[in-house]
Amino acid sequence: MGNVDFHIAPGVILRISRLAGELIATRPDSPAALDDKQSFTLRIHSARIAIDTASLSTLLNRHVFGYSGSPLRNLKVRTEGEELIQTGSMRGVSFHMRAALTLTPEGQIRIHPTKVKVIGVNVRGLMKFFGVSLEGLMKLRPGYGARIEKDDFILDPTGILPPPASTAA
Repeated sequence: MGNVDFHIAPGVILRISRLAGELIATRPDSPAALDDKQSFTLRIHSARIAIDTASLSTLLNRHVFGYSGSPLRNLKVRTEGEELIQTGSMRGVSFHMRAALTLTPEGQIRIHPTKVKVIGVNVRGLMKFFGVSLEGLMKLRPGYGARIEKDDFILDPTGILPPPASTAA
């Protein structure tokens, strides 16, 4: 597949410039159908896929942190230079975070906060001074493609996507 805009959910578009893989039917009695996202799993061998910040914001709000009891709500993502800027609320309190993006050796996305403001007050230094980490402040429900390691958010590119399911081969 190449040069395809893949609508994976309302308001979430993946821009696939190149993808090599296979569609695997999820039901033995019927073939995989692109119009029925529940009918297949996508096994990716290699790919070049992008997502814009509007789609990423929607994906984070509706799927990754869209479950009942999630500590994060009303997330908006944008970029500024090479930094990711994220705003939203954590347990009802507004925050603003600047972060550096890197990849882990496993190909997951590491979001490392460089500046965190809560209700307009820079708390990154206070957190470090008191030995408080994001991992200690909030727990994320497993199964939605996101976890916290110390102060970093780790996103699994295949785990954050709603159906169709995808796996790296």
